Amino acid sequence: MNLATYAQRLEGSTVFFGLLAKTPETRWYGRAMALRIDLNGVALRTASGRVLCLFRFRTTEGILVQLPESVDALIPWAAVEEAALDLRSGNVRLRLSRNASRPAWLGEADALTGKWTDREILTVAPARI
Repeated sequence: MNLATYAQRLEGSTVFFGLLAKTPETRWYGRAMALRIDLNGVALRTASGRVLCLFRFRTTEGILVQLPESVDALIPWAAVEEAALDLRSGNVRLRLSRNASRPAWLGEADALTGKWTDREILTVAPARI
């Protein structure tokens, strides 16, 4: 049997040379690794509703955010009293401390909140092979 014949036999199966099979049960295979909790770009607002910054990344030094001037800035962990993500509601909350390590650009903000949404709406988990 040559490779083309073997490929034709496997075409209807769930695995077709490690590529995405064309069956509804496996439509997520190949993209499953890309579906992760991604907070990059979540708008973080003050209590008054003003967008102060955009969430970028969590690092070992703190939380990297983007300011409106497209400048990345770090909120050090010493300035964060609480960082929470509610998986059910999608709410992101940073409660900030009033200590000396707090960046001046935070102003009077005691907390920053945002709403995280998935880039894909999943009704079932991605298929696993």
